[in-house]
Amino acid sequence: MISNRTVLFLRKNSKILLGFKKRGFGKGYWVGIGGKIELNETPKKAAIREFKEETGVSVGKINYLGYLDFYFPHIKDKSWDMRGHVFTSDGWLGELKNSEEVDLKWFNLDTIPYRKMWDDAQYWLPKIINNKKIKGKFIFDQNQKVSESKLEEL
Repeated sequence: MISNRTVLFLRKNSKILLGFKKRGFGKGYWVGIGGKIELNETPKKAAIREFKEETGVSVGKINYLGYLDFYFPHIKDKSWDMRGHVFTSDGWLGELKNSEEVDLKWFNLDTIPYRKMWDDAQYWLPKIINNKKIKGKFIFDQNQKVSESKLEEL
């Protein structure tokens, strides 16, 4: 059984907020902000909670843009297999602050550091940036590169 997680991308004008993971799953990569969905929590509530925990701000209206399934067949620990529910927002209250888990940085949409992100981001993040609803499946090899993928616009 795969675990459910969230990822939320904050946008302003032609920029997107990413976090550089300092620890935990994804350490060393630029990522969207998110995490685990707690028991009896909706993906939307989890996205809002996780974003506040990791950035110090409350997001306004958030948009659900779909989900992505990730599989790591070469890893015995099946907690790596997950479904990520993807959200965006362009409104927030408070001042963004780095946390123990991530250092935050705004990127222009044309300079997103795809080579320093999980390999799958290059396939689906451009669609999210253009507000396309998606669903996808990504299988990773032992080098954490995409070996198989399927991505659909909804």
